[in-house]
Amino acid sequence: MKKTARRLVGLVATATLALALPLVCAAPAQAATTTPMRCKTVASASQNPISSLLGLLGIVVGDITAPVGLDCEPAVNGDPDVNLCATTVFFNGLVAVGRQPEGHACP
Repeated sequence: MKKTARRLVGLVATATLALALPLVCAAPAQAATTTPMRCKTVASASQNPISSLLGLLGIVVGDITAPVGLDCEPAVNGDPDVNLCATTVFFNGLVAVGRQPEGHACP
């Protein structure tokens, strides 16, 4: 019984996410003017896991060469943990696009 309940919860969660993503993806991205960010992962949009996540979220980046960060949060400019200067932030920091900081600062 518990096994069936877990499967049902997983199925409902997956279906809910699948139905909600098109609505969320249709929402405009938050514009940011080089906000210093601390991201768990920063890499090219063509590298995994970034390319996989962008595809799942329906974010089309084309031939973008800018660094993309995953699971980002705002940071204090100059903080040693700053690893991305975000110009565009999607889904409250789940994905951020920008450029590399100069040292640890976003001028």
